[in-house]
Amino acid sequence: MPYSPKFQIAGGGKLPYNVFDGENIKNKLLSMAKRLDNNSGYGISQTGRRLPAPKSPPTVVKYGDHYVRWKRKKVLKPNVVYSTKQGYSYTTDHYGRIVKVEASDLKYGEVKRNQYAQSNSG
Repeated sequence: MPYSPKFQIAGGGKLPYNVFDGENIKNKLLSMAKRLDNNSGYGISQTGRRLPAPKSPPTVVKYGDHYVRWKRKKVLKPNVVYSTKQGYSYTTDHYGRIVKVEASDLKYGEVKRNQYAQSNSG
């Protein structure tokens, strides 16, 4: 009976030999590092909360560029000013919270409700 070593990870089943190929491990580690680098959450505290960006004057960005992904959710970027299609202007602070809204002509209108957002609010 020939001996062929089987590798095993704690809590997992037996792994095939090609999982331990050096090229696969290298590529996997590089892709994980890229994902961590692309996470522009402005730092994460020890408890997992998002840390604020440094205080700076707000920069003007296009509508749609005012979001950043953090923990797979879209959140507002800190220190930005953006305008909507209706002409409303929003300013965010260093935490990404809206602190100022400018609307010269506020118009009320009917909007289709987002059922997913309604069920997850509050």
